Amino acid sequence: MRRTKIVATVGPATSTEAAIGELVGAGVDVFRLNFSHGSRATHGEAIARIRAAADRLGRTVAILQDLSGPKIRTGRLRGGSPLMLHAGDELHIVVSEEPGEPGRITTTYADLPYKFEAGTPDIAGAIGLAAALEYVAAVGLDRIAAYEHELLAYATSSLSQVPGLRLTGTARDKASVLSFVLDDIHPHDVGTILDREGVAVRAGHHCCQPLMARLGVPATVRVSFAIYNTRAEIDVLVRALDDVGRIFR
Repeated sequence: MRRTKIVATVGPATSTEAAIGELVGAGVDVFRLNFSHGSRATHGEAIARIRAAADRLGRTVAILQDLSGPKIRTGRLRGGSPLMLHAGDELHIVVSEEPGEPGRITTTYADLPYKFEAGTPDIAGAIGLAAALEYVAAVGLDRIAAYEHELLAYATSSLSQVPGLRLTGTARDKASVLSFVLDDIHPHDVGTILDREGVAVRAGHHCCQPLMARLGVPATVRVSFAIYNTRAEIDVLVRALDDVGRIFR
């Protein structure tokens, strides 16, 4: 009967000679190295220690680096051939197995443009984006646009009735986003109080400092509407803004 392989992850905190020796002695078959890109020296030391422990105990173990989809690279620590690691598509690393220089690392950079594409791809982000696109396609872009426009019109009318509130943009075909100021109350204070009321907004200059200077304000409060929002939530926002006004007046 084939024995189940035992895998252990080795990082900076578990790469000491004593820890690695204990893992090899306990029967670990596969070591996965988990070091940052800036930890090459420690990385090489860990490989040398794993190899030394395996040789001392007469065991053959394997090492894995970067378990992200097609980036899997494996190598045997015993058998004579160099161990190939992988730090992303931008480079590869060869760890020497020659006597007298165990663990010596040689780095070779890829050709352009791949040498500048460092790191692991955003795998989870790609999967999440696909799910989001499927959701939007199922609902329909036209339905989403119509509903968000309805929310925008309702919010524009409702916020316009809040005493002291001034909208900073009311273009006809704008997206479902509203920015505003409330009297001389700093937008950060408005945002803090709205947060306590369970209303999420963005308060700041929104990376538009020249526009803020042109408008003569330090910042604005921004509220955004999407398909998952409702008119009832806009009503909650209006009531919360009334509370902000009462606190500062």
